[in-house]
Amino acid sequence: MYNVALIGITGYAKTHLRLLRAQQSIGKVRLVAAVVINPDEAPAEIAALESEGCRIFASYEDLFAELNGQLDLVCIPTAIRCTHPWLLLP
Repeated sequence: MYNVALIGITGYAKTHLRLLRAQQSIGKVRLVAAVVINPDEAPAEIAALESEGCRIFASYEDLFAELNGQLDLVCIPTAIRCTHPWLLLP
């Protein structure tokens, strides 16, 4: 089983969180940590993660300092930007 951290749990990161939870439910990964820079936007999700044993960090620097050498994978979701005008939706 792989120890995984997720940087962010809101916005696009919700997709990663959902997929990681699915993998966790079948024993493939263990979500051990998450970085949440906007805790006021996701109090229920933070509570759920903490109840599952996931540690919450305020910054990625704190996460890496604390869990150095203990993580197998860190997911860093980033927004998908469309820069081509012909692909932009009206």
